[in-house]
Amino acid sequence: MRLKAKILKYGWLIFLGWSCANVLAHTPGFEYQLVEKNNQEIHLVSIDLNKYKIMSVRADNEQSKEAVSDLVKKFNANIGINGGFFYFTAEGKARPTGVLKINDQWFGYAKVPKDAIGWNNTNNEVLVDKILTKKNKEDIIEIFPQLDTSSDAKRTWQEFPYIVGGIPLLIKNSKNAFNRYGYRKISKSFIEQRHARTAICVKDNQHWVLLVAAHTKEADRPYAHKVVEGLTIEELSRILLEMGCSQAINLDGGGSSTLVIDNKVINSSAGDMDDIFHFYHERPVTDAILVIPR
Repeated sequence: MRLKAKILKYGWLIFLGWSCANVLAHTPGFEYQLVEKNNQEIHLVSIDLNKYKIMSVRADNEQSKEAVSDLVKKFNANIGINGGFFYFTAEGKARPTGVLKINDQWFGYAKVPKDAIGWNNTNNEVLVDKILTKKNKEDIIEIFPQLDTSSDAKRTWQEFPYIVGGIPLLIKNSKNAFNRYGYRKISKSFIEQRHARTAICVKDNQHWVLLVAAHTKEADRPYAHKVVEGLTIEELSRILLEMGCSQAINLDGGGSSTLVIDNKVINSSAGDMDDIFHFYHERPVTDAILVIPR
């Protein structure tokens, strides 16, 4: 799987008036497409879970932040995207804002309901929900889903080795989750303005789609080689619904939005622009989601 190879074929992707999706890489179980229209660029990677496994990883250096491309190399992955939102402590260390569970080890918690996606590579089960985390008397962290409160859902969440937080939920059970559940505390600009976005879409056919939409920030536009418009949350949700996603969640975006394939950063405006020389350098993040062959 080499992105350096010539374009293998051209396809047509029709949703919301979009068309002419260049299929830039295609191997059994993996396909990358670039969809362009009206100065917008959407990068799509379709993953067959029967051939690939998905894992969440975190930066483990002194500041707990690393570039997605470095994490891809470290874990010898084929593909990587940035994970959930994060903040910086007074000491400058990165910490997840939402939930983060990796190989049954917890790094981020939900003392109030927080949006999350959880999955298991053994049976390819995936769920999205608002979850709470609490310690029981045995100091075991229990998970309480807030939307699907069935005993089966609670047990499944408890057994997930990987859980990553994001906001907002976009699709649950093939329905628009954002409009259905409402998010009053999210800023209006985050929802209604166009930004770079990273999202995970899960289909019922054992496929994940990783979506990264590029965006040129207003301050960067005088120096950018090409100005690209991002997506609003509503546009992102509609695109994923049109693609047939049954579950979807929005991850960290803006300068954090990064797609790496074959050790190459694919979205050209990833990261932050250098103030002096005006080139983009990749933004380090606290965690990433990687794709590795089974």
